Amino acid sequence: MFKPVLYPIFCAPFVAVLLSVAIFPTFWPKFWKKYHFMILSIFAIPALLLAFSLNSQWVVKAFIDYASFILLLGTLYKIGGGLYVSGAPKANPLTNLAYIAGGAIIANLIGTLGASMLLIRPLLRSNRGRKHEKHIVVFFIFIVSNCGGLLTPLGDPPLLYGYLQGVPFTWTLKLFPIWFFIITALVGIFVTLDSYFYLNDPDFRGPLKAETKEPFKILGRWNLVLALLTVAAMIVPQMLDLPSEMLRVSLRILILLAILQLSESLTPKQIKVLNNFSWEPFHEVAS
Repeated sequence: MFKPVLYPIFCAPFVAVLLSVAIFPTFWPKFWKKYHFMILSIFAIPALLLAFSLNSQWVVKAFIDYASFILLLGTLYKIGGGLYVSGAPKANPLTNLAYIAGGAIIANLIGTLGASMLLIRPLLRSNRGRKHEKHIVVFFIFIVSNCGGLLTPLGDPPLLYGYLQGVPFTWTLKLFPIWFFIITALVGIFVTLDSYFYLNDPDFRGPLKAETKEPFKILGRWNLVLALLTVAAMIVPQMLDLPSEMLRVSLRILILLAILQLSESLTPKQIKVLNNFSWEPFHEVAS
């Protein structure tokens, strides 16, 4: 496809992007927030033009794959942002275990990004006022935001890209033993650490009284149905006997766009306000 001598040329912009993402948000966050798209474009556009001049068909296919990929992530992000968990029982190691272990399972249906959006706020509300609470966010990121989505292409972006390249949708279920080992190991460490901090935190305040009085329920439940439709949107086009791959991709994109619009229409504005929903985190991922 490409001559080996050209590989370093393609790697240089990618390395520059990684360094930019690592350095600018840390040291110059306002500048990055305002100009990150322009900075990334400076590195991406020359590499894209070079690749197009060498193999235009590969670039077109990569763009189509990216469109499908980013649209699915956006749909799952919107679905996760349209769900809200009300109520906040005072946290203890068991309730925290339920949040995090449940998130590891849900991540395979609505993606790690969607599961993180759904559960991080009630988890933080429940643990408000703890002397030691940083470990909760760290293990939440490890378990829910990263390792949890190992079982389906919906869960993790690399698995989704593999599916778009022809890996069977159910192939990732073979990873269950690995998923189970990683999740149980991390959860075991978390529960042990959380129990120690919980037992040695006499000033633990927990959620506000108004939050504990709220019933514990999920608002925006229509989005759970849309999550199942999203799974169907990924599987059904591949099962149909269509004359070309382009038709499969087009059908998948149309279904995902319809789901995205349904989520926007069916989600009450109240939930968006409660979730403080914004597309900004997704823009960071997409760019």
